[in-house]
Amino acid sequence: MIEQLYSILITFLAKINNMIKDIDPIDFFYILSLLTIAISLFAIAYIAARFLSVWNSELKQKKRKLLASQIMESVYDLQDIFLKIRDPFYFPSEAEEILQDIKKYNFFPLKENKIKYLVPFYRIKKYKSEIDKFKNFRYQAQLYWKEEVLSLFKKISDLIERIECSSRMLYEYDLPKEEAEKYTKNIWNTKELDIINPQVQSIVKEFKVNLEKIYKPKRKSWKQIKQKKVKK
Repeated sequence: MIEQLYSILITFLAKINNMIKDIDPIDFFYILSLLTIAISLFAIAYIAARFLSVWNSELKQKKRKLLASQIMESVYDLQDIFLKIRDPFYFPSEAEEILQDIKKYNFFPLKENKIKYLVPFYRIKKYKSEIDKFKNFRYQAQLYWKEEVLSLFKKISDLIERIECSSRMLYEYDLPKEEAEKYTKNIWNTKELDIINPQVQSIVKEFKVNLEKIYKPKRKSWKQIKQKKVKK
């Protein structure tokens, strides 16, 4: 826009230059006043264009900061959700609720002795809104970051799908021991050889490294006040 205004001004000055070669002295001051007005209008337009450009840039930065903080907040929520979904401890009431749900809707064949394997599957359903909230940020993320960020969203989706699938497989089928152990590691947190949690931590770390610097100000030192000793 600024370049266009500059081009218009140069063209106008060129025309003025051609006009004043053979101009009557009386009309010279009239043309000079027109020239002054033209330059003033150009200056006003230039300042307005610069202001609009700066304002637009600042608005984009604010939106980017807000989105980065929202995504990071959702990532931390999801980190906790993964721990809750894969917690091997569950209350009898939780298993009873799943059992009643199966009896009511017949989503799965009824296998009371294997109800525990469906716990992670139903927990994912419980946190569906939080999970969907995170997934929906991927569309906005494409506006500000390269395709690498989309791979992180996909990795999270794949891990959730992996837990869901493993949960159903363990419940619905009588699997060979080795295969059952593989699926069991997917659905439960295990202190040793946990294959899901390290991947979640790695994804969280990558989000943190790339997003926190955008919205998080540098930490300032905290000034401590020494308390006066009270005489006993």
